[in-house]
Amino acid sequence: MKPTFIKKAIAASIGSFAIASGAMAAGVAIEEVVVTAQKRAESLQDIPLAVTAFSGDQLREDSINSLEDIGSRTPGLVFASFSSGQPEIAIRGIGTKEDGASASDSTVVSVDDVYIAARTAQVFDIFDLERVEVLRGPQGTLYGKNSIGGSINFVTSKPTEDLTGRARVTVGNYGRQDFGGMISGGLTDNLLGKVSFSKRDYDGHLRNLLDGKRAGEIDTLAWRAQLLWNASDNVSVLFSADGADDDNGDTNREPVGGTGVSGNGDSWDPIAVNAAFGDNGDPHDALNDERSHTDREVFGFSVKLDWDLGDMTFTSITAWRESEFDWAEDSEGLPGLSTTGIGPANEG
Repeated sequence: MKPTFIKKAIAASIGSFAIASGAMAAGVAIEEVVVTAQKRAESLQDIPLAVTAFSGDQLREDSINSLEDIGSRTPGLVFASFSSGQPEIAIRGIGTKEDGASASDSTVVSVDDVYIAARTAQVFDIFDLERVEVLRGPQGTLYGKNSIGGSINFVTSKPTEDLTGRARVTVGNYGRQDFGGMISGGLTDNLLGKVSFSKRDYDGHLRNLLDGKRAGEIDTLAWRAQLLWNASDNVSVLFSADGADDDNGDTNREPVGGTGVSGNGDSWDPIAVNAAFGDNGDPHDALNDERSHTDREVFGFSVKLDWDLGDMTFTSITAWRESEFDWAEDSEGLPGLSTTGIGPANEG
């Protein structure tokens, strides 16, 4: 058995070499992907790290708009979010379940080398990016904070010398309207500028049976502005400012449990509790009497100086980030006693 196995292994190796040689002879080359996973521009094939990279063109062509979309396309990355201010990011099974504002995350999230410390600001609309890099495995303080899970780095597109513009329009059911745009170009001989934005509106596909109003609304606005000053042949300064304003509506929580002793002798029937209160069984309908909301404002700016010294580059990054997050939810998803007529006042 052993000689036969060795022959098969040798044959497979020769076949692989022949395929590779044929591709080279035919002039077929693998496109080089340049990343800055180690804080310097390198080919993705040359770095000793487990990295998944998404180019800006791929993000736009595949309609990748959020961290959830990144998670569904990255091996070993799982993303879940109870709300936009409570993200749970796990890489290779290592994550943080603590949802407090001061929780120490196992995964570092950064934008243009600036660590996003507040969990309430880590989930944002993805737009106007040059690439996204997902590093799996422990990372050191090169990213502003050491992590045991990995790092997710968002790299925005930079101002260009030539006048460049791009626009995005998406419309759909329930009043969905997504608009996005970017314009970039030279302002003077050594000053370049760029402005971009993303606006999303959605009326919601959920419905509250108590008041008849729709729920699940989305109203978000994100923007970014940059100035690139080429002070000299070897010194450049990038000024960046960005912000986001989210005003999202009610969510739908449907509890499931028993309503009492059943007639067939079972102690509990596994039926939806709110069905006993008049729900029609549609998972898109709700009976919660308290309206929930998600309001968030994010703002930040940074100044990055690059000084090329020949054999090395001196880089200085100064940044300020702030966020305000207000979230309320009727977690039980049940109507009030006054609505259902169930309670001590109605006994007997």
